[in-house]
Amino acid sequence: MNQLTDHADEQIAALTAERADMIAEQQAALSGLTAERDAARRGATDLVRRAMVAAHHSTGKPPRPWWAHVANLFAIGSTRAQELCALHGFDPDELI
Repeated sequence: MNQLTDHADEQIAALTAERADMIAEQQAALSGLTAERDAARRGATDLVRRAMVAAHHSTGKPPRPWWAHVANLFAIGSTRAQELCALHGFDPDELI
């Protein structure tokens, strides 16, 4: 009986180690993908910011909320423009 339980314990230990290795690999892959996503998001935010500032400076119009500039710049509605502002860290209602 002791030999049987020892064998079972060895199998459990082997499976546990194998599973731990798989989890470590998945975590490493996820970490890499997360870093890529964050870099892409930062790049998109910078691009949106530059486009919005350029559009604002080129209009010469009185101050308007960020969302209005975004709506004009990207030819989208006010709701989507407000969402885009918020997504990229802008206060949609801030007048610029």
